[in-house]
Amino acid sequence: MTNAPGLWFEEFTLGQEWITPRRTITDADVVGFVGLTGSAVDVDPSGRLIMPEAGAVAIATGLAWVRLGINEGTAMAVLGMKDWSFIEPVCSGDTVYVMQRIAALRPSRSKPDRGIVEFEFEIRTHEHKVCQRGTWVFLWSKKPE
Repeated sequence: MTNAPGLWFEEFTLGQEWITPRRTITDADVVGFVGLTGSAVDVDPSGRLIMPEAGAVAIATGLAWVRLGINEGTAMAVLGMKDWSFIEPVCSGDTVYVMQRIAALRPSRSKPDRGIVEFEFEIRTHEHKVCQRGTWVFLWSKKPE
């Protein structure tokens, strides 16, 4: 694990920010997610399909945790999500990205080789509208000595 390409707990700083790559939501994305989960399909006033909130979170997860790579080999577990707000819908045709910022850092009280990282997380559209906002809490590896 010493050659992990992700960032170690000690490499984070309070307020540090990342912006993910962007991804355009398609009708197929919405229909696929609805088919997988049994959710309902809703349409906005302009006729665009609305992605269920959990679908937008799933896509944002891929953008933030897979495409950025900061967690690769170093993030150990998701401890939770808190204060999550659904502000605007994500619709087919929207191009979304994630803005994430380090909100809190602290060493683990019970495991000296780990730390707790809280990320403020915003799912935004190409028009920079915030669609969802909340905090993700992770257990993170410290750099081995």
